[in-house]
Amino acid sequence: MNPSSQYFWAQALQSALNGINSSNLIGVLSGVGYAVLLLSFLWGVYESFLQGGDVRGFAISLMKYGVTTLVIQHWSQVFQDAVNGFGDIAATIIQNSVNLDLTKSWTQQLQTYLSQQSSTGLSNGLQAIWNTDGAIETAVINLLLTLVSVAIWPLCVEVFALLYSLWGCVLYCIGPLVLALMPSMGFSRITKGYIQNVLIWNMWVILLAILWAMLWAMNLTSVDTVLNTDGLLGYLQGVNATLLVSISTLLLSICTLLIPFVAQYILHGEFGPVGRTAMMLFRTLATAAKGLAFAGAGAAAAGAGAGASGFGGAIGGGYGGLVPAGMSGGASGGSFSIDGAPLLGGGSGGSRFSLPPSETPPPDSGTRYFPRNGGGGGPLRLPPPASA
Repeated sequence: MNPSSQYFWAQALQSALNGINSSNLIGVLSGVGYAVLLLSFLWGVYESFLQGGDVRGFAISLMKYGVTTLVIQHWSQVFQDAVNGFGDIAATIIQNSVNLDLTKSWTQQLQTYLSQQSSTGLSNGLQAIWNTDGAIETAVINLLLTLVSVAIWPLCVEVFALLYSLWGCVLYCIGPLVLALMPSMGFSRITKGYIQNVLIWNMWVILLAILWAMLWAMNLTSVDTVLNTDGLLGYLQGVNATLLVSISTLLLSICTLLIPFVAQYILHGEFGPVGRTAMMLFRTLATAAKGLAFAGAGAAAAGAGAGASGFGGAIGGGYGGLVPAGMSGGASGGSFSIDGAPLLGGGSGGSRFSLPPSETPPPDSGTRYFPRNGGGGGPLRLPPPASA
């Protein structure tokens, strides 16, 4: 029995491969691959001829033709042996570290912990929500994070298994067609890229095993251990136990789901794309959590906005009885107008009236000047008006 067959990714992939092998799909694709292989070999011979009768190139094409023919002929067994080889490496890493299937173990521990807390934690949370003097914010946050973590953890495991089995089936089916291009020097780069992608895909399970071993080394593979250490990696000390378990579950889910997207960059030693992918996934999860957290708050804010609008209208209407004739108080936003012209407030449309500039020149000794009719002579000097 293959050591890796007990893990969830191997079971999902083997089920998909058994479905493909039960049909004649690989036989048909292998037949097409033989035809492509012959054309590719003839093209390789032609390329050797164009290079001035390159005997070495011809010998290499002939050797590639023979090896590729054997690989296509036993393609199902070759692919299965490659998958089992990488799976055995992952199983060896797990057995020498955490020594259990972390997906099943963490799911069982999470269910056990939540079932123990359901009678006390749920009642306390509902009591805090019911009583206005209770810690309603803490209760709501704990409840939302628990729901999100319980939903995301199995979802991330299923997505990883789906991507692993789906991409493996695609590589398995197109293998005979792509490998048939190997004898040609011009098209062999396509086959080399395919082989590289097969290796990267097989490394997913090894990276997952390394992740589990790291979590085991940091005492993060057991709910009881996380609770007994009173924190997470030396941080979050004194945090509520339910909140701590929820955060640990979210981190485990994110790390598991990141592997298919960052495996290529990890194997090339590139951290930049890994960090960008991680931040993108963090933002996506944060947006989803924020939407759940503020779904009820949005309805409450809408009601509060409607009340504020009515309050502003009431103020505007109340001022309407205090203004002189010709002026009216608006009922929307408390705007005022004179004979239909807006004066103050209203939000849309500015005021038609403005204050005089700050540096208005004073009158000249109370005397007003008017030009004479016809424009001739000096200005007409009139006495100032009598004061009341």
